[in-house]
Amino acid sequence: MVPPCRVRRTPRGRQRARGAPPPGTDHTGAEPWFSKAAEAGSVDAAFNLGILHAGRDEDRTALGWYERAAAAGHTDAALQVGIALLRDGEDQEAERHLRCAAGGGSAEAAFRLAERAGRAAAAARATGAR
Repeated sequence: MVPPCRVRRTPRGRQRARGAPPPGTDHTGAEPWFSKAAEAGSVDAAFNLGILHAGRDEDRTALGWYERAAAAGHTDAALQVGIALLRDGEDQEAERHLRCAAGGGSAEAAFRLAERAGRAAAAARATGAR
């Protein structure tokens, strides 16, 4: 059985979910503080560490921080985990994370779920038409 997701709405505009933080951000100065805060239980700090590592193309490390934040109910982190799992071909687990993110208000997660459902319906029609 798939565990339910704990959703915590994430204020929009506070984080950048993809790529590096804005130009001029002090990565070396911010990372130790985010690390300390994340180790103390800050979900937002864990998500921000994911962003920092993603910006350095350290995808596995970024995913670990995103997973940690997503497990605590961070909507944008759940979206990032879902996207990574889709990319890795883990569709069922990706769908679970996308559903959590959509439940937390992520329009992108809802779109990706609808897109997947549309493709599945088209494949079913194509299979049934033969």
